[in-house]
Amino acid sequence: VPSFNLRRDRYVILSDTHKGDRTPVVDEFLGNETLYCDALTHYLDEDFRLVLNGDVEEGWKSAYPDVMEAYRDSAIALECEFAQRGPDHYLRIYGNHDIDLAQPAFADHMLTPVMSQPVEVHPAVLLGDQIMIAHGHQGDFSSERFSWFSRRVVQYLWRPLQRSLRLPWRYPAVLQAPLSERDRLLAAWARASRLLLIAGHTHQPVMVPAAIEDAPAARHHYLNGGCCIFDQVLTGVEIDRGE
Repeated sequence: VPSFNLRRDRYVILSDTHKGDRTPVVDEFLGNETLYCDALTHYLDEDFRLVLNGDVEEGWKSAYPDVMEAYRDSAIALECEFAQRGPDHYLRIYGNHDIDLAQPAFADHMLTPVMSQPVEVHPAVLLGDQIMIAHGHQGDFSSERFSWFSRRVVQYLWRPLQRSLRLPWRYPAVLQAPLSERDRLLAAWARASRLLLIAGHTHQPVMVPAAIEDAPAARHHYLNGGCCIFDQVLTGVEIDRGE
């Protein structure tokens, strides 16, 4: 982002909203719609810039037109307000569940009508030369290398099963859980690259210094914003004028 100014700008980074088509139980975002809209209203009022870090739409379980129609007048309308402030105020990164948006033509077809302007969807975003934001699914066996298979399992097995048995996938937020193997890999990559990496994907909020034994060596290398589908809880990362 060429205009990034660490001491001046305010960013909020949210990932894994998994907006669906409003099908009860199947659409995990539905229960947090009001909370999410309240949060975006707050960040608009406080002049934050919005970064949506992947898995924004639940493209594995729902058709994109249905998702866009479901949240056009609520969550997406508020996201539009960030975009209207300029391209640096609304940044989109694709994850594994919205990987279709990696195709510029598809992204333009789906997003431009609801956003009322073209939106570029990035594989990652670099703020300055030391802060990288990426979804974090890269290299994941089931989420990237064999995502074609995982997607079919979710679409044709998990969605019908979830709907018929009413199996919710919302759960309480755990803010100091042990690091997953994926988080450890991402933290190691960030440390080797001498970057601060802000990721999502695992749904687990992480601050590496509090979670890894060699905290001094790992300091400021890895954060995970968690997700927006905890039970009545949103987690994310704020960059607020240098803090």
